[in-house]
Amino acid sequence: MLLPHVMLLAVRGVDWHNVAAAKSAILMAMPDISERRADFHQTGFQFVNAELDTGLTFARIALGAKARNKVDRNRVNARKAYDSAMHFLPSTSLSSDEAGSINEKISALQAALTKLGEVL
Repeated sequence: MLLPHVMLLAVRGVDWHNVAAAKSAILMAMPDISERRADFHQTGFQFVNAELDTGLTFARIALGAKARNKVDRNRVNARKAYDSAMHFLPSTSLSSDEAGSINEKISALQAALTKLGEVL
C-alpha cells in the first residue's frame, strides 16, 4: 500500500527522477554528521565553560559582599551555576586542553562555594 503523500504524488504524475534529484540536493546541502558532532561538542564546552565563569563571578561577589542578603543571593546563584555545569558536564566531550581548563574552574568554584558554606 502506498503512503498518502506518495499516492498524491503518483496521482499528480510527478516525475520521479526530479523528486530523487531534489532529495539528493537537499541531502547534499545538509551538514554531515561530523560537522554536527563538532558543533555539538563546541556548544557543550561553551555552555559548561560559561556556567563555571558565571558561578565564579557570583562567588567572587558573594565573598566580597558585606550585606548578608547580597552574600546569600550571590552564593545561591553561584551554586545554581555550579550545579548546572556539573549536570551537563558528563554529556560534554572535551579535548585534554578543554578538560584542563574546565577542571581548574571547577576546583576554583568548589573552593569558593566551600568558603561560602556550601556542602558539595
